[in-house]
Amino acid sequence: MPRLQVKCCKPIAHACDFTVSPTYNCHDILQSITIQCLEALQFLHGLGLIHCDLKPENILVKSYSRCEVKVIDLGSSCFETDHLCSYVQSRSYRAPEVILGLSYDKKIDIWSLGCILAELCTGNVLFQNDSSATLLARVIGIIGPIDQGMLAKGHDTYKYFTKNHMLYERNQMSLCYINVATLACALSDAMPSWKRSIP
Repeated sequence: MPRLQVKCCKPIAHACDFTVSPTYNCHDILQSITIQCLEALQFLHGLGLIHCDLKPENILVKSYSRCEVKVIDLGSSCFETDHLCSYVQSRSYRAPEVILGLSYDKKIDIWSLGCILAELCTGNVLFQNDSSATLLARVIGIIGPIDQGMLAKGHDTYKYFTKNHMLYERNQMSLCYINVATLACALSDAMPSWKRSIP
């Protein structure tokens, strides 16, 4: 009877972790990873599935030499026609519509992939946070204001925004308003100059 062989795969951490040959540079590797992940998502989305938990730990390196990856862990996935759960996606890769309690679709997987690719490119989590409120603050600080229509329709908007659309975080004792403009300046100052120039 043949023995079952299990191949060891490692989670992807940084595009330049691949063995770089003279013909491969980080841009080529990142492009290859992006294409493979988009093809995997296209297949899932074609079946009407949303992955719902795309993160670096769920993209495994199949082959360093051939720059092959695979998307794994469909444990949180659901069909677009299912009653959609409000608690999906690992927080750093969670789309704003999920946080705000809006209905969502396969676009949340694309949001997560974008966060992952930025992380692979820079080596840092794009939206570092310690709560959903600080995640929203980082999104606003880096990308810009959240669409007013999304804020108006979100079932959970009140948990993070005042009626005047000021972002806040509630702690055990009081409300703490998050100054997004200050956070954006701090993010920009903390970011190395070469990363600021990335389009």
